[in-house]
Amino acid sequence: MSAKEKQRFEEMAEKDKGRYDREMETFDKSGGGGKGARGGKRKKTKDPNAPKRSLLVDQTCLLCFFITLLYRSIVFSHVSRWLS
Repeated sequence: MSAKEKQRFEEMAEKDKGRYDREMETFDKSGGGGKGARGGKRKKTKDPNAPKRSLLVDQTCLLCFFITLLYRSIVFSHVSRWLS
């Protein structure tokens, strides 16, 4: 690339850099970016007084799983009779 061609792109880059600097100045003055480094929302803090999930829910799910394992063969044998 010749020096003349290169000069054209360097001028365009200088013009664009000036535009970028002006836009960033107005952005910073207007308080752009919000809270935090990335400008996103802050994470909610967990309420220590919030109710905890009951253990009964976990036990019920486990019980359903075991019942399903026990009766699986019985249910499939009945279904296969209906389908044939």
